[in-house]
Order: sequence, then C-alpha cells, then structure tokens
Amino acid sequence: MGLQACGLEAPFLLLAQRDDLLSRIERSARKQLGAETRLS
Repeated sequence: MGLQACGLEAPFLLLAQRDDLLSRIERSARKQLGAETRLS
C-alpha cells in the first residue's frame, strides 16, 4: 500500500515542482523582456 501511494504521489510532486519552476522562469523572463524594452 505504501509503495503504491509513493508511486502515485511522486509524479504529481514532480509536476508541481516543474510548474513552480516554469512559472519562476516565466516571471524572470518577463522581467528581462520588460527591462530590455524599457532600455531600447
């Protein structure tokens, strides 16, 4: 039972971490784009 739960939970945890990472990357990329457009 425990192993099954871990097997099911792990992918969801990875997806959550990836989404968090992607949103952080997206935010910093938007900041950079904003800075570049302000400079030019």
